[in-house]
Amino acid sequence: MNNKILIRFILMCLSICIQACGTTVEVPMYPDEYDVKAEKLPYSILVIYAPEFEQNTYKTSQLASTWSYPLSRTTKNLINNSLETYFETVGSASSEDADRSGYDVVVFPVIEQFEAEVPSTIFSPTKTKIILSYEYLTSYASNNESVRSVGTNEISGGVGKLAYDDMSEKIKSLSAYSSGVFIGAPKYEYLAARDGVVAIAQAAYNLSKDLASQLSHDNLLQPTVNTSAE
Repeated sequence: MNNKILIRFILMCLSICIQACGTTVEVPMYPDEYDVKAEKLPYSILVIYAPEFEQNTYKTSQLASTWSYPLSRTTKNLINNSLETYFETVGSASSEDADRSGYDVVVFPVIEQFEAEVPSTIFSPTKTKIILSYEYLTSYASNNESVRSVGTNEISGGVGKLAYDDMSEKIKSLSAYSSGVFIGAPKYEYLAARDGVVAIAQAAYNLSKDLASQLSHDNLLQPTVNTSAE
């Protein structure tokens, strides 16, 4: 291997640690609304975010550096956007005591698991995984139902590609690159943000799609009709 290439490779391997050495850096996950084509069901959805959901963060460290993922903010935005793709009306609340009148379905999102491994080099993707679930209750049922979805940084569908391209453009527009000996190398937190948004977007949109499919096929919103003579 050419000595110059070897030296550059070694420097890049160290860049992940040096870029944020001794600091805590927020991973800037700021997703947009993605133009996913779907037929909206004529149902009204109320999403209730529990206190533990609202306070959910994830931190990962390597040597003296720590990266903090704003899970609650990002996941909440993507859940709301995905539900608005598949349902006509979507509202949200942060208390279980919220007024549920006028809503067909009440949804309780849960982040069951999130993990993001720091890669060995800046050129490697951050292996990211999230497990999301909805517990939901329809206005005509007495028992909660649930749906579950897993999302990773590996693009598996249209929304994953949309999220990847959107975050890639953000990296370019924000000039999110290092200086000095690492000039031209994207800052790790922006690459980690792209992988995180891809994983969360895929989980959220697939979850909302599965909810729509389940409600539609099972006719869970149909009230019991009394056919007896008056």
